[in-house]
Amino acid sequence: MNGFFDDLRLWFKSIDPLIRGLLISFVVVYAVSVIAGPDFVRQFGLTPHSVLRERKLWQPVTWFFVHGGLLHILFNFGLFWFFGAPALQRWGREEFVKYLVVCGLGSAALVVMLSPNSTIPVLGSSGAGYGLIVSFALIHPDATLFFFFIPVRASSLPVFLLVIELFLGLSFGSPHISHAAHAGG
Repeated sequence: MNGFFDDLRLWFKSIDPLIRGLLISFVVVYAVSVIAGPDFVRQFGLTPHSVLRERKLWQPVTWFFVHGGLLHILFNFGLFWFFGAPALQRWGREEFVKYLVVCGLGSAALVVMLSPNSTIPVLGSSGAGYGLIVSFALIHPDATLFFFFIPVRASSLPVFLLVIELFLGLSFGSPHISHAAHAGG
């Protein structure tokens, strides 16, 4: 069992410090949100009504770090690790951070525009994660990825996911998933 944890530690140390730092910040902010309670999420999650009516202009930035649970963090971390690492390596830290900021703010803008009166906080960096899928498709367009068991070319994956998000957003509308945030990334 000790070998497993040694391997896990080595793998974690092999992740670029920027992506590793984002994961650590997600976990720390999640722990703070659990300790602080629902008011923390209302203050720092993205609530369109609060941004537009109460001028909580920090929310389009802070929501990126607030997540709804450990599974949510792990999913987003997986997106950042798998799809973000090639972009970070190709573009360098400064351009990578700029890209993440644009994806995160673009995602926030779409959420606010599509539901300006919503009082339900939207959480997480999934929109930026979806933006990283686009970056991967631009860098490695001919790579074959598997969406569950379906092989998909990397260049087709963003379009495939956008269609799924639009379909789910228009037909099933889950209060726990912001399909607009995903599509906005």
